[in-house]
Amino acid sequence: MNAVAWFKFISLLLIDLTALCGNLIMLAVATRNTSLRKFQNAFIFNMAFADLLDAVFIMPSALINIWHGGWVYAETTCDIFAVMKVTVTLVSVYSLSGISLQRYFYIVKSTKKLNSYSSATIGIATVWILSIFLSVTPFLNWGIFGFEDGKEVCTVLFHLTPSHTLTVFMTGLVLNAMIMLFCYGMIFQTLLRSQRRTRSKKYRKCGDSLKPNELVTNNNTNYLPEKLRVEQTNDNPANTVLYELKVHNISTESIKSNTPRELPLKYSIYKTLSSAREQRLLKTIAVVIVVFLCCWTPYVVFNLVRAYHKIEDINSVDTITMWLGFANSAANPLIYGLLNKQFKTAMKNVVRCKHSK
Repeated sequence: MNAVAWFKFISLLLIDLTALCGNLIMLAVATRNTSLRKFQNAFIFNMAFADLLDAVFIMPSALINIWHGGWVYAETTCDIFAVMKVTVTLVSVYSLSGISLQRYFYIVKSTKKLNSYSSATIGIATVWILSIFLSVTPFLNWGIFGFEDGKEVCTVLFHLTPSHTLTVFMTGLVLNAMIMLFCYGMIFQTLLRSQRRTRSKKYRKCGDSLKPNELVTNNNTNYLPEKLRVEQTNDNPANTVLYELKVHNISTESIKSNTPRELPLKYSIYKTLSSAREQRLLKTIAVVIVVFLCCWTPYVVFNLVRAYHKIEDINSVDTITMWLGFANSAANPLIYGLLNKQFKTAMKNVVRCKHSK
């Protein structure tokens, strides 16, 4: 191999190892950490699974192709790898949209209909079915599979079928980007309104009596009285609240007796204390989306330009845009591990072989 091939091989090997280790740890967190193994995180772990498949099958195939200087296996094998490549990429994209929609209906619409294990299962199944369908369209004479030297993988030859290219990119990137931007725009608008209402609320004296409706969680604001509002910690939420009640000499029995039966105190406190955690997770997911757009937009733009303007293939640009796409699979676990305290602690426990609840 020449110097360029060695550079491509080593850089992709590092990306592959990072993606492999990071996404394995993410899935280990899903199996070992019960507090994170919930329907709100289902699409996050589904994305990690798709990225892991990318690291196990697609990137190693590219490494083999670089080593041998091209595709050395049968044409049928190339078609199989092409289907896998397009499928795992689309699953990762649609999972981000699933995360955005799930948070949107939970925070903005305050509905539980789309926030359950059954809805998450249906959503994930839909993501995989749609992704597989779009990836096998070349078998229906719409699109062409093949090996590309610059990309070093078997995939859809987008520059040969402009209509297919436009459809896949519009549904795979543009539509999903619009969904993400809309959902997170509405979510952050709701959170800002909630924070403004909270700041404008007058502080009450610690000796004031609690009214029954003060413990009811509003659909959008999710607040408790100021004397019960505490900073989110890693401790047991119930213990934290009981401590605050003791500090202010407030009787827990009187509170429980005044709490509406249809909305127990435990539910109100849990939802309030989890709001800060939810906001931190939202910021993490927002970073994931921005990184995703930065990694895949150059790939989409370059292939669209090639498809419609018939410019000559540029291997170096092909490699850079493809490597950026691969890097996205490695970046997601790093983002969660660095920016989200819950995932960071859980991932550390997995690496240290510690059990986490």
